[in-house]
Amino acid sequence: MQVAVLGPLEVSVEARSIPVSGTRLRALLLRLAVDAGRPVSGSELADAVWAANRPADEANALQTLVSRLRRALGDPSVLAQHGQGYRLVGVDTDVAQFYRLIELARTATSAGDLATAVTEYQRALALWRGPALDGWGEADWALGPVARWQDDQLAALAARIDCEVQLGRSAQVIAELEQLCRRYPMREQFTQTLMTALAATGR
Repeated sequence: MQVAVLGPLEVSVEARSIPVSGTRLRALLLRLAVDAGRPVSGSELADAVWAANRPADEANALQTLVSRLRRALGDPSVLAQHGQGYRLVGVDTDVAQFYRLIELARTATSAGDLATAVTEYQRALALWRGPALDGWGEADWALGPVARWQDDQLAALAARIDCEVQLGRSAQVIAELEQLCRRYPMREQFTQTLMTALAATGR
């Protein structure tokens, strides 16, 4: 099962889309996906689902919601109980894929294979379909992960462009770098790479 959170929530099995409707079900799945493979306590899940409006019988309400999510996903085994909490099992996320591809790109860079590094960075960046946890990014539980992922997204973008400059493609990336420098004036790496690219083209 694939759960994509780098943009609007999407769930699929072998390219077949699985709809997950309902605000609370989606909040529960998103919170579990942030820590995919690791247990999330019942209290943390309740915070994500109900925030300050927790039900009187929180444990039973959460258990009911978990049962509904299992039915929606069509595979009860992917959502396992862990003490008082739950965790996703056998689920791959686009976040995990993103970091696997970044690692491949870094390995290729270290080996001097910059063309492969560019390809892997492009594949990683293509996983972003919009804002991470789209629609939920301002929730308290989402702020930390979203900020971290966005920072790593920009770092990957900067690394990809740097590889392209080293490959002699400075002219092709100058316009992109100028736009990035305007949008992210505090990201010094974009400015440094732009200066290098301009120098390489005699500007």
